[in-house]
Amino acid sequence: MTRRLAQFIFVADLLIVSASLFLAYYLRSLAEPSPGTLSVFIAQWWPMILPAIGLWTILYIHMKLDGFRGGWHLPRLTSQLTLAVFLLISLLFAVGYLERQFSYSRFVLLLFGFLVLLGFILVRCCVRSLIMSKSRSGGSRKVVILGNGNVARELAYKIEQHPELMLQVVGFLYPGTYESMNGAAAAVSSAQDSQPVTSLGVVDLFRAAQVEELIVALPDSSASETRKLIAVCRSEGFHVSLIPQWYELYVSKARLVELDGLPMISLENHSLSPVSLLYKRTMGLVLGACLILLASPLLLAIAASLVVRRGKSFKFEVRCGKNGKPFRMYRFNVDREHPDRLVGFERLLAQLSLTELPQLWNVLLGDMALVGPRPESPERVRHYSDWQKQRLTITPGLTGLAQVYGLRDRHSSEAKARFDVQYIYDWSPFLDLSLVLQTVWTLAVRLFQSDRAVAQVPPVISPGPLPLTEVMRANSTHASAD
Repeated sequence: MTRRLAQFIFVADLLIVSASLFLAYYLRSLAEPSPGTLSVFIAQWWPMILPAIGLWTILYIHMKLDGFRGGWHLPRLTSQLTLAVFLLISLLFAVGYLERQFSYSRFVLLLFGFLVLLGFILVRCCVRSLIMSKSRSGGSRKVVILGNGNVARELAYKIEQHPELMLQVVGFLYPGTYESMNGAAAAVSSAQDSQPVTSLGVVDLFRAAQVEELIVALPDSSASETRKLIAVCRSEGFHVSLIPQWYELYVSKARLVELDGLPMISLENHSLSPVSLLYKRTMGLVLGACLILLASPLLLAIAASLVVRRGKSFKFEVRCGKNGKPFRMYRFNVDREHPDRLVGFERLLAQLSLTELPQLWNVLLGDMALVGPRPESPERVRHYSDWQKQRLTITPGLTGLAQVYGLRDRHSSEAKARFDVQYIYDWSPFLDLSLVLQTVWTLAVRLFQSDRAVAQVPPVISPGPLPLTEVMRANSTHASAD
């Protein structure tokens, strides 16, 4: 996210806040005409501007509400802004109550909330449309990624999710078997073709494709052939960036430290504080109990129907919870392992993930939380790598970051772990509430999807070199909750 673009969105937000307040008061004045219209109207509208602008400034900075952080994803954008606007209205109402300002009426605040939320979403969508239009017209910088592993594909996926960077990946460059630099072979995988070239011909290839930058994403970027290629590219005026490949970066949060021009990467362990864990547990108990009460008629109806159809309502599966401790995870008795065999009522339950509702009981028992990594079987957990085991450092959840991006039980643990580790590092109460709203969005969208719609795995975990057209194929609209 460029600083200039973030500043533009922030200024636009402040203008929307002022305009929405003005329009809310104006519409109320039309509905409830009163004497002394102009002076009274201005006297009521003006005192709210400074508190509203000040509060939104704090929320915008603290919650990082530019809309592009973490990659462009409309459900996340909508849920985050909805929560932020709700907090803004609540704080304004509290300020008005403390100051005994009767102008802070509920009608005005609700109308203001609707208008400002709509304006925030439109601004960010318009900014993205302008960025995409500029990119399609040739305004983006073309880059080539040196590498063909998971990190290289993850990098390509993340670049696609961040249009504000104005980068376009035109292909992958990956080394073959090196005997010497002059006889080294390389291959370029692009959207059009895949062809071998000598390392000495890479510069000519870059110029023909109008490439401006090389991003090195190799497991060993210190190899002599790679160093020489980097030196040649730099001497010819190409910008070169390096992605650190050390294993420890995947099991800790990295921070760049500079010591008199010498760059160092500080590896910092990360875990949720006792206060954060207490908050998650409290939220699980309160919201879990409320959801069970609200959903009890639906739970009873589904249970009765399954008794008639299958003889029993519930089943359990052994899953691994926090620190790998096994527990019984409850589900409705529906055969989710063979979705093609499901029809009618049971197919609807599986499609909307209503089979998972009994896990609210697991939430109350403390085996699960509302939000967190989805629990997996002991068989899968036994094959975890060290960095995948980070999923086990917190209580598993009913829904999570991986699920709102479309990953479910049938997808690989590696794919889900990438999202779950990101969730652990970026955790906040705001993120949990946002993911709950995104799950509701996901289930609502799934009601309108065709029966054949299948959530897709982000392609960054695909093994082996693939054409760029396949690498970039991601469909976040098929997000689903496991």
